Amino acid sequence: MLWIQGKPASGKSTLIKHFREHIFPSDVPTESKKCIVADFFYSYRGGELEKSHTRMLQSLLYQILSQAGWLFDYFLEDYRALEGRHGPNFDWPDAVLKRILCSLATHMTSETFILYLIVDALDESNELDRASIIDIFRHISSITDSSCITKVLLASRPNVDIESILGRCHHIIKLQDENRADIDTFVSHYLKPIYEDLGFKVHEFLGAKEYIVNNSQGVFLWTNFVVQELASKARRGLSKREIRQVLESLPLELSGIYERIIGELLDENDDQEIKKSERIFQLVLFASRLLHVSLSIV
Repeated sequence: MLWIQGKPASGKSTLIKHFREHIFPSDVPTESKKCIVADFFYSYRGGELEKSHTRMLQSLLYQILSQAGWLFDYFLEDYRALEGRHGPNFDWPDAVLKRILCSLATHMTSETFILYLIVDALDESNELDRASIIDIFRHISSITDSSCITKVLLASRPNVDIESILGRCHHIIKLQDENRADIDTFVSHYLKPIYEDLGFKVHEFLGAKEYIVNNSQGVFLWTNFVVQELASKARRGLSKREIRQVLESLPLELSGIYERIIGELLDENDDQEIKKSERIFQLVLFASRLLHVSLSIV
């Protein structure tokens, strides 16, 4: 089992997406082994349904069954029992869903397969029964005497409860400790030309870069905002001294950055621009579905 821990906007979901898109049968040791991938993303913004452990278990098991119909026997007995007691429109109890998942992990046949379970934003799940869910993942990923090789990938923000359970996990990636070099490269690429154009000396650029990298805490979104803000001020013709003041005045947390952005929007003198900003916030906050960027050529 691998646990990826990182602050908001540190790149957890991007890394998870990379794993998800690059798990192919070619990674499997032998041609006789099959590969099944199931994933789930918790989200408190989706209400109780998307924080639900029941929904997570149902989603994973549905994806498994849709890829490996030959595993239906592990569902059949419980399905018939529940249908017999409650009729065709019954709700699957958590205990049954957990038992089925564990039975898949202990599957014994002549044919071996690999099961990848990927669960993102674990910290946004319901706190109730979260420990039990994590224990199940830890249990099934530790089973060695089975035809099913189960590999579990979990991702979350820093969380005391999750830390208490997974703190001793042997396989853990803390993104804020691992992406410092990437942030350093990002800042150098975008900031160096700006400082050169303004006539900063090398040691002044290096000092600014060190300040940004040290205060980024592994958060790419904060880093990108700082670099874009400096670029914007430079294009307006600010002096070297003013650029330094801007850098040192920027908030060191994302919450402060968001407050600054909203404050600047409220300070706009153009009522039409304020109305446009309000509409954008309303679309993002109250949309009934996820928004996607659509590019069109007129």
